[in-house]
Amino acid sequence: MTIVNNTFLLRYFIFISQKARPPTSRDRSGAGKSLQPAQTVVNYLASIRSSWMIGAMRRSLRSWGLGMAQAMDLGRPIERAAWPFPNRAEHIGRYVDLVPLGAGHADLLWPEVAAAAESFAYLRYGPFPQIDGFRPFLAEIAARDEQPFWFVSPRTGAGRGWLSLCDISRRDGSIEIGSVWFSPSLQRTRAAREAIFLLMRYAMDDLGYERLVWRCQANNVKSLRAAESLGFTYEGTWRRAVVVDGWQRDLAWFSILREEWPLRRRALSRWLEPANFDQKGQQINTLAHFLDSNQDPE
Repeated sequence: MTIVNNTFLLRYFIFISQKARPPTSRDRSGAGKSLQPAQTVVNYLASIRSSWMIGAMRRSLRSWGLGMAQAMDLGRPIERAAWPFPNRAEHIGRYVDLVPLGAGHADLLWPEVAAAAESFAYLRYGPFPQIDGFRPFLAEIAARDEQPFWFVSPRTGAGRGWLSLCDISRRDGSIEIGSVWFSPSLQRTRAAREAIFLLMRYAMDDLGYERLVWRCQANNVKSLRAAESLGFTYEGTWRRAVVVDGWQRDLAWFSILREEWPLRRRALSRWLEPANFDQKGQQINTLAHFLDSNQDPE
C-alpha cells in the first residue's frame, strides 16, 4: 500500500510539473530544448514556495525507502559509519607485553629468526639467511602506515615474535589479526595466546569493531588449529587465492562477530588465569572447555 501511494504521489508531481511552463536549457546552437521529466520535477519543486508540499514529498520518499527495506532482506541495520584506526600503543598482559615494533628490535629477534627458517613456510616473506637482509625487512614493516605491528616480549622464558592488525576496513567495521610470526619456543605457550588475546580485546573492546578476522593458508595446520582454539568460526576457503614462492595456495577464512565476542573474551580470560595452570605451567582445563561451558558472558 505504501509503495502504491508513493508511486501515485510521484506521478502526481510529474503531472502537475508538466502542466506548468516547462523550463528549458540551451544547446550549443542556442535552440531551447525541454528538460527530461525527472529534471523538470526537481526544478519545479525547487521553484515552488509551499514548504508543506516539499516536506510531504520528502517524508513520503523516506517512507517509501523504509517500506522497500522492510520488504527486502538487506542485512543488519547499523547506525555507525566509521571505526577508529588502531594506535601504536603498548599492551601489557600478565605473561607478555606488546610493544610497537621498531627497527631496533632486529638484534633481539635475529637469533630466533636465524634458527627457524622453516617457520616462514606459510608467510609471504622470509626466511632470512643473513641479518643484513632481515634488518631492512623489519624496518619496512615497522614503518607501515596502514598496518601497525607489535613486538612480542614474554615476561619470562624464551621466545619472541611479532604480529599485526591488518586489512583494516574502517567503513565496514572489519579488522584482521595477521602477519603473525612466533618463534618455535614461543608457539603454544600462555604468552603466545595472550599476545593474540591482547589484540583481540583491543580491536573488539577498545575500538569497537564488528568483525574480527583470522586468515591463513589452508594447508597451514598450526594456524588452522589456532583459529579454532581461539574461538573463531570457519567461514570458507578461497581456492587458489594467492601465489607464494611459485605455489598456488588456498586461503581459509575465520571470524568472530561482535555478538560472539563476549563469550570468547570470557573463555580466554578464564583460561589465562594462573589458577588454570599447575606448577609446571601445564594447563588444567583447555580453552575448549571454557568455550563449551555455556557460561553466560559477563
